Amino acid sequence: NKAPKAAVEVKKEDVKTENLLVYMYDYIKAANSNHATRLLKGQPYKKRSIQSFLNTLNILIEYKGGEPITFKQMQDPETIGNLPMLGFNEITMGFYDKFRDYLGVLGLGVSYFGSQIKYVKKFMSESQLEGFHSVVDWKDKRFAKQSAPAESDALTVDQLKNLADYDFGDTLVLDNARDLFLVGCWTGLRFSDYSRLNTSDHVDGNFIDILTKKTGEQVVIPILKELRKIMEKYSNRSTGIAATETALPWINEDSFTWFVGDIDTGIKSIVPKAREVDGYYIDPNTNEWIIKGSATGFPRAISDVKLNDYIKKACKIVGEKLDKSFLKTKGVEISKISGIYTEYLPLCDRISTHTGRRSFATNATRLQIPKGSIMKITGHKTEAAFDAYVKIKSRENASILANHFKNVNL
Repeated sequence: NKAPKAAVEVKKEDVKTENLLVYMYDYIKAANSNHATRLLKGQPYKKRSIQSFLNTLNILIEYKGGEPITFKQMQDPETIGNLPMLGFNEITMGFYDKFRDYLGVLGLGVSYFGSQIKYVKKFMSESQLEGFHSVVDWKDKRFAKQSAPAESDALTVDQLKNLADYDFGDTLVLDNARDLFLVGCWTGLRFSDYSRLNTSDHVDGNFIDILTKKTGEQVVIPILKELRKIMEKYSNRSTGIAATETALPWINEDSFTWFVGDIDTGIKSIVPKAREVDGYYIDPNTNEWIIKGSATGFPRAISDVKLNDYIKKACKIVGEKLDKSFLKTKGVEISKISGIYTEYLPLCDRISTHTGRRSFATNATRLQIPKGSIMKITGHKTEAAFDAYVKIKSRENASILANHFKNVNL
């Protein structure tokens, strides 16, 4: 028999309450100030987890008619007194249905509702372990975390190479976004990991060696030929000196030798009104680009929101100019709380930061690389979860099996 999970030890103020929102507030405030320790894992909460807790608290506050709060407002002792009432004894199937309907009116998806319920159950469990209540309705099997199948396409090797080969000219933002996206396609890493790669910390000869953010596992990935091309492209910017091939004529490496440590200061001292766009600078007089070097040896990191936007634009251009498969339309099921509907979108509009990881897993499977080896990189724990993740149709999977049998003369 497994031992019961230990409660999370949080250094909190001595607050006894019947209000779930007050309990969550106190818990989150403590976690944000001293990173409450998980006794089960012996590790502090990650900032993203604490932010998720606050997001759930805020949606519950709004559900009860209150105003959302920030971490800064939590420093004001009066904030806790303004929280609306949501008693522990209110967390019943009635709450579950009403909360679901509330999020449905807001146009939110099934998976979003599921993530909020996950945290409601977490805090009901933690508070019960600490003796705040004896409510059991939230343990009902119908009080379930719902989810919808993730819709994400996988790009073929040919599509990835066509995307890599397209010349975006002076549109540096799209050029960089394309390269950053391709790093994900050739490594199988999540955005949170491939967007922070740098040669000094994560490259060891012909391998990338990185401690992943989400799972905390060490992953070692071979550097494929296509990835090496990207790294070589950015290696000449690794010093933080402006690349001369596309810089303004009077901006050259010598101009920046004094500013290797702070390239932003260097650019602005020469072009005081230079305008920044995602790490690149534009001369306001000529409207031309001034390149800012990447100190990582990889494409410049941008937010996932911006990358999602730019990669769609980049793929649309490639579809119009080079590879029409990026414009092929497909019906996509959108799961909202209010119901499921189909939206018809071209491939370029279905691509996101996560497409890279799925493309890696799918293409590696097509190349008949053992699942276990791929799963070491993607982090899937079971073959069932991995099989649901890769985008391979039944007939294609049968062909892969046929080739295996052929190789052993069966």
